[in-house]
Amino acid sequence: MSGDPHFVRFAGFTLDLRSGELARNGRRLLLPEQPFRILTLLVRSPGSLVTRDDLRRELWGQDTFVDFEHSINAAIKRLREALGDSAARSQFVETLPRRGYRFKVAVDVAPPASQEVPINAPYALLARFYDVLCGYAAPINRHARRQILCAVLPSVKSVCDVGCGTGETALDLARHGLEVDALDDSRVFCETVRARARRAGLAVTVHCDDMRDFRLPRPVDLVLAEFASLNNLADRRDLPRVMHAVARALADGGWFCFDVNTPRSLRVEYPQTFWLEDSRFKLVQHGSVETDGRRARLDFEWLLPAGRLWRHVRETLWHVSWTDSEIKQALRVAGFELVRYFDGVDVRPQRPGTTRGTDAYYLARKGRPGQRRRART
Repeated sequence: MSGDPHFVRFAGFTLDLRSGELARNGRRLLLPEQPFRILTLLVRSPGSLVTRDDLRRELWGQDTFVDFEHSINAAIKRLREALGDSAARSQFVETLPRRGYRFKVAVDVAPPASQEVPINAPYALLARFYDVLCGYAAPINRHARRQILCAVLPSVKSVCDVGCGTGETALDLARHGLEVDALDDSRVFCETVRARARRAGLAVTVHCDDMRDFRLPRPVDLVLAEFASLNNLADRRDLPRVMHAVARALADGGWFCFDVNTPRSLRVEYPQTFWLEDSRFKLVQHGSVETDGRRARLDFEWLLPAGRLWRHVRETLWHVSWTDSEIKQALRVAGFELVRYFDGVDVRPQRPGTTRGTDAYYLARKGRPGQRRRART
């Protein structure tokens, strides 16, 4: 493939090589970081052998020690799942035994017009302007974290920030000497965190992955999911998957601290429309809630300068919510003991107009082997 294209297309798929977004017929497909990097390597040389040593160098370099065989097989499997492919009846990724892999279909560089509008992916623009829209979140998160974790943090050496956004929390914890992993499924967010960590000279390991099914290279002492990250799940039924993934990432006796917007928040706070202007964009945000009050839709209508004209781009996000009893049940099933529950009013900085019952904070602990868990109500 000549040059350095931004978008490539194959068999109905569009791959954004810069942001890491994969779409099929306009629908975004989740592709974690390692499968994305493998796909990038394959589509740059369609029809040619890509050896397992090529993949090792691309994914881990020469100096990183991992269980290579297991890791590469798992990444190839997830790539095939995203493409609807299989090893037995390969349409895209062909296995060449003991040698490597080959991409079987033709790959085309997308025409320039496709570069004018980002792939239809959540946070494609929100990630770019997130700190403008949500800059108020960092001090709120920091204040709540200190209130809730004051007795926990002195014993914590390692932490994973799930749904890390632009990395405010991850960088703050790294400045305090903790070993930090940061995880998000938006590649724009992940690249932002990497760049900010490099500029600050901080060691933050960034994972572009799905919070429902992520795996860390080693257990951590604390997992955080701040600023209602869990509400961004596409389906309410995914909450137990997240709880199990977090439990797997934690050391025995490790801590899980998270906050959520409640069903009351979706009913009361989401149905509104507002306008925001910045030198780089104009934005209309409109929120609506489904009749059961458990799922909300957020439409972002962007106007971006394009010479003397304006370019219109729409992004749509869905937020879901759970009752307190549903959250506690998911924690119990995943092997957690609920340690504390807080109404947001009690741990956030005081501000006029805040009401109880719109956001909730939970501190839970993963059980140790052989430990009897107490039932909590």
